[in-house]
Amino acid sequence: MVGLGTGIAPFRAMVQDRYQSKKEGAKTGPMALFFGNRHEKTEFLYGEEFRHMMDEGIVTHFSGAWSRDQKQKI
Repeated sequence: MVGLGTGIAPFRAMVQDRYQSKKEGAKTGPMALFFGNRHEKTEFLYGEEFRHMMDEGIVTHFSGAWSRDQKQKI
């Protein structure tokens, strides 16, 4: 999942749907999320939920980019 300017909410819905399907016994494949924003702590909404989904094996690959979390802007 890659969204430029969409925010994280549409991906949250997709991940929740996959989670529910898996709970009901459906076979699920890999799911990757590429997401970035300025600050992880303040702008990675639902971050804990996504981390839980990674622990559960729903999101199998995550790549985050935070452009202002370090001294120099990237």
